[in-house]
Amino acid sequence: MADPFLKAIGAPGRPRCEPLSLRELDVLALIAAGKTNRQIAEALTIAPATASKHVHNILGKIGATRRSEAVAYALREGLVE
Repeated sequence: MADPFLKAIGAPGRPRCEPLSLRELDVLALIAAGKTNRQIAEALTIAPATASKHVHNILGKIGATRRSEAVAYALREGLVE
């Protein structure tokens, strides 16, 4: 991901969010960057339905009901800058 807003996945010293897979962390970073499910799918070269499923799983795992709550979570946990 070239967006400077996002921290690189697996960066040293980066807090890990254990309930989320590496792919879900990628998706969460793109959510935080304001990307739609279709844009997430394009960025990660996956089907839009797969992107939607990842977003749904992320929200469930972190106890969020909205994307904005997921962004707040990502900021609070240090997953994005």
